Amino acid sequence: MLSNQSLKIFLYALPAAPVAALYFPVFVYLAEFYSSDFNLSIGAIGITFLIVRLFDGFLDPIFGYLSDRIRVPFLGRSVWLLISTPIIIVSVWYLYVPNTKVTPSMGYFIFWLVITTIGWSAFITPYYALGTELTQDYNKRSIVAICREASVLTGTIIAACIYAFSENSISAFKNIAYFIMLTLPIFSVICVMSIKKSSVNEAKFDSLKSVCGFVSNVYKNRPYLKLVLAYFINGAANGLPASLFIYFVNAKLNLAEYAGILLLVYFLSAILAVPVWIYLGKYLVKPKLWCLSMVYASVVFFFVIFIGDGDLIPFLIICCFSGAAVGADLGIPASIQADIIELDAKETGKDRAGLFFAIWSIITKSAIAVSSGLGLVLLSIFNFSENVENTSSALLILTLLYCIIPIILKIMSVIIVWSFVSDQSELKS
Repeated sequence: MLSNQSLKIFLYALPAAPVAALYFPVFVYLAEFYSSDFNLSIGAIGITFLIVRLFDGFLDPIFGYLSDRIRVPFLGRSVWLLISTPIIIVSVWYLYVPNTKVTPSMGYFIFWLVITTIGWSAFITPYYALGTELTQDYNKRSIVAICREASVLTGTIIAACIYAFSENSISAFKNIAYFIMLTLPIFSVICVMSIKKSSVNEAKFDSLKSVCGFVSNVYKNRPYLKLVLAYFINGAANGLPASLFIYFVNAKLNLAEYAGILLLVYFLSAILAVPVWIYLGKYLVKPKLWCLSMVYASVVFFFVIFIGDGDLIPFLIICCFSGAAVGADLGIPASIQADIIELDAKETGKDRAGLFFAIWSIITKSAIAVSSGLGLVLLSIFNFSENVENTSSALLILTLLYCIIPIILKIMSVIIVWSFVSDQSELKS
């Protein structure tokens, strides 16, 4: 039987699944969907993603500050989950289920992507900050983060399954929209009702002036800057292959019919590996465990260089083994961030979790914006197109962007993280 604390963590993690089912298709499938089915330019979509995701990062400190300041009695910052859910439900329907009788324009795509982004930002920054309020135990924060990311992976797997087994991309996006619209309101209400106000919520909140001082102090905090720099670089390393996966499988491997199955294997492997990372976390400090996961992922992904047209089984094996690193890659950095938030609360007496996670979210989204946006733009510059036979130079650029550059970026991130000092004894005391 689950303890009260374990049940609370489980219920807290529930909304992460439909939110992941929302964001994963935007990240992986949406560019290909609008470029292939509606003939929008790959380059224009890439520039749109770059601008909108940077705009998304700009929204995070706003919602982080608001969630720290504006709270409802008995609900705290969780009220923002209830506010943002209707925005997400409406926007995801129009973004994922455009009227096929009238070809959607670039303006239509941009408008509903922006509205979806606003709803996403209003939800995700307060939601991640809520995770820091569930426990003040150093090791249990890792469990909170990894369980949340396990729920993210579950939602991702559900979206991948829906996409894999749907008749076509149009019906796939419609079915994913149905799943989000059904589960997100239910899970959000369950999450909000299960979280009680904790002692961290009783801390003083920042004025706007002190927020500016907080941001200034962040730039002077070298360990924290190392952490966010490593997270940005690693995020870019993850963003490139994710945004180019469909193009790589379709154009380089000619395995379009297996794309959904390959993604399913990748994320199932990530789920199955979560207990392994939790176990290893008992014996390795968090920065070193993160480094281990990045080195492991880089070694496995290196073998992508040697595969080509029709190599289904070799790529399936790579997807299986590389997916095992995802849980650690997502959960451990967020757990380190939660440790820093606790120290800040103890030192200042102020609850600034929303601001910290706003910065974290800016880094995440900026990395995705730069990597995926520029990746699509570079493919367009080299005249890559999914609807025609591509030149050898276009396929070479696709391969470089998909596997070589991400490996280089991960190595850079490992070097930075290895020099990051995490004083576990201080955090435990």
